[in-house]
Amino acid sequence: MDVEGSELKILEGMGIFIKKIKLIQFEFGGCNIDSRTFFQDFWYYFKKNNFDLFRITPTGPKKIKEYSESDEFFRTTNYIALNNNL
Repeated sequence: MDVEGSELKILEGMGIFIKKIKLIQFEFGGCNIDSRTFFQDFWYYFKKNNFDLFRITPTGPKKIKEYSESDEFFRTTNYIALNNNL
């Protein structure tokens, strides 16, 4: 998902249907400054819906085990959210 900062709005618009999706790839970066969304917003949204988050790195996905303010890094980064129920 790459919708220039509107990713969280789209996710929230899915309502209960988010529970039927196994994997979501999304981008977080400079456009999130304009939309005033923080990584913390994604973290709590996905935790509430029982997803694990992974940062896509050059060496492969890296699981993000807990939220940290250092995750508020506004250079374009891609993430994977994996549904633990599916």
